[in-house]
Order: sequence, then C-alpha cells, then structure tokens
Amino acid sequence: MKEKFLLYDGDCLFCNRIAYFLSQKDREGRFLYIANTSQQGMDICKQYHLEELTQKTIVVKVGENLYTQSQAVYYFLKECKLFPLLRFLIKITPSFIADFVYDYIAKRRKSLGKYCPIPTR
Repeated sequence: MKEKFLLYDGDCLFCNRIAYFLSQKDREGRFLYIANTSQQGMDICKQYHLEELTQKTIVVKVGENLYTQSQAVYYFLKECKLFPLLRFLIKITPSFIADFVYDYIAKRRKSLGKYCPIPTR
C-alpha cells in the first residue's frame, strides 16, 4: 500500500465528492483515496484504531504520521502542492480555531451533499 492515504467517510455524499475532487487535483497520484466503509478502509481503521474517529474527520497518513481535522487538510494540501492560500491560512491559524472551523463544517457535511445529480447524458 502507498505510504500516503486519505481516509474519508464513505457514507457521506459531500465527503465522496470532496475525495473525488481532490483525487482529480492530485495529478501525480501521491495519495490513495480510501472510503472508511470499504474493506480496505475497515482494515486500516482496525490497524490504527480509527473506527470511531473516521465518522468525525478525515485521516491523512504521510509516512508514519497520522493527521486529522485541519492538520489533515493542511498536510494533504502541502503534499499535493494545492491551494497555497488555504494552506497558508491553515498554517497561521491557531489549531483550536482551525479545528473549530473544520468541526463546524464536518457536523453539517451530510446536509451539504443531500442530493446527487444524475447525469443526463
């Protein structure tokens, strides 16, 4: 398995869309994108004792380090060299504030992706 992965809530449409969007931006394929509901995701959750955590936050693994909440977003964007302004803002914001913003969005994530448009073509 790759040394870097992003583990996300596979039951959340918003999370699935974000993971898909990020995978498209990760042109060099640095990360493996894994839904926590997949067999591989469940195995990783058991291996790292993340069963409850992945219902609340994404988990990013870079090398031996696991990151959650705003730090997961920051390290993912840093590794993929994406969205430099957002990276900078996360870096200069105290983690308790950045995590508060992350948690605010995370608590509402299921209502953000209620509808799945069906392609007409």
